[in-house]
Amino acid sequence: MKKQSCILAITATILLASPATYAQSEASKEATAKLKYNLGVAAYQKGDYKGATNLFWDSIVAGNIDPMVFLYRAHAFAAAKDRDAAIKAYGETVQLYQGTPQAAMAAQCLARWKATPPSSSSPPAAGLATAARGQAVKSGQLGQAGGKIAATTSASSSGRIVVAPPGPTGGFPEASKQVIENTIARFPAKMRSIIESKGIKFYLIPFESPKKAGQGLPVSDGSNIFIYENETPRQAEDLRGNVIRETARAIDYHMGSVDHDKQFKLMYDNDVREMPESVIFSMQNMVDGSEAAYKNLMAELVTAFMGAEHQAVIWENFPRTRSYIKQKFGF
Repeated sequence: MKKQSCILAITATILLASPATYAQSEASKEATAKLKYNLGVAAYQKGDYKGATNLFWDSIVAGNIDPMVFLYRAHAFAAAKDRDAAIKAYGETVQLYQGTPQAAMAAQCLARWKATPPSSSSPPAAGLATAARGQAVKSGQLGQAGGKIAATTSASSSGRIVVAPPGPTGGFPEASKQVIENTIARFPAKMRSIIESKGIKFYLIPFESPKKAGQGLPVSDGSNIFIYENETPRQAEDLRGNVIRETARAIDYHMGSVDHDKQFKLMYDNDVREMPESVIFSMQNMVDGSEAAYKNLMAELVTAFMGAEHQAVIWENFPRTRSYIKQKFGF
């Protein structure tokens, strides 16, 4: 007994004296929380709503206190048609995260479920269990915006495209450069004007050239847009979408970024407020009210207006924001 007490005392002393051990433990918990969250998202998208609720709860127990995990756990209960659990989970999200976009969304969902008779399996606004799974699949589909963008003529953009020296595997500068030039020519006059006035340049980087120089990959900013080639020629539509998104971000920077644009945020909030839970879950990286969400949505909508491949679910569910982007970028 004395020996056992001594061992316990020594173990406690070692743990107290080892902040590194504590740090490793915390890092392990954080990794577990992230893993369980990602597994929960995957389970939800496969239609395993009960499994999703359990995984989201495991993530919370592991230390995940992000309001998104609480909101999505509530969405999973709703998709599983568990009325009582959904009401309780939405209520907890509202109570714990007052003042956040997630709490506002939870409050709307809570009101819908409370207005639903106990005998009903889904709120009047949506049949979640059937819509959620289909919408999750739909979010990965590519669609085309309704309008057509006519090709316009402009001064040659060749001087704005800088081709870096090819790497060991070479590159495909002529084909890629042509795609970039054609894409720039199709931008609305307002966007082309900003490209010209702000001296925005496009850098075409052949595959491996940054590695050859022993440097990290440059990141696009308001003045320089970096487009990277692959080992094999990129599909023209893929390259075009890349150019559109990066250019949209650069131009948005010069017009006043959307994450500081009150009118954009108002349109965004109104669109999100009217979305069914199933749609919200399928677009989690677009609806959390973060700076990244604002910028990603803006770039995706500009891509849609350009007639390039985009997520149809975004085009369909952000009508107010879409209208504002149309006016802001001159489509």
